[in-house]
Amino acid sequence: DVRGGRDANNQDVIVWNLHNGKNQQWDVVYTDQPEPPVNFEPNKPFVLINQMAGKRLLTLSGSNFVVKSRDNSPEQLFKFDPATKTIKMFSNQLHSLALSHSGKSRNLIAHKTDGAWYQHFILDGKFVKNERGLVLDVSGSKDRDGQNVIVWKKNGENSLNQHWQVSYVDADTVQNGIIPDKPFRIITTLLDKP
Repeated sequence: DVRGGRDANNQDVIVWNLHNGKNQQWDVVYTDQPEPPVNFEPNKPFVLINQMAGKRLLTLSGSNFVVKSRDNSPEQLFKFDPATKTIKMFSNQLHSLALSHSGKSRNLIAHKTDGAWYQHFILDGKFVKNERGLVLDVSGSKDRDGQNVIVWKKNGENSLNQHWQVSYVDADTVQNGIIPDKPFRIITTLLDKP
């Protein structure tokens, strides 16, 4: 039991009556096992950059995802929600990346967040992987704007159409829209000339 149930450094660990609180729940990690995959930083805006030569970004197009050259639009910006374990659209935080048809398809869409398995993704090295081991994949390995992004079985370590780089960004770089949940002022662009 972590004394007092506080999540802080240097807290005492004690023996206490069982009450099943979070401060009595532990993960056992064996030292001879590989490190767990690194996950996304919670609630920090990011873009996903495919590692083929064009370095195109995952982009929402309608309700479907494609790769597209960087345009700093809200459709290219995401955040990881640790509560639901989903990658949410920054432009519409009620929607997350999901496999269409409740996971019965390989098509990647934006869908209302419900936290189901078909919306869970983690960062595993160069791969963005779901619970079933499928990874984000630029369909047909075609490095061009508008190419569909699906989920597919991992093709090996050298398949650049499945390699993604997470780049955390300042949400102020977003154009073509107002950033949700961010305070703002409206300032005239007229110059005050005497």
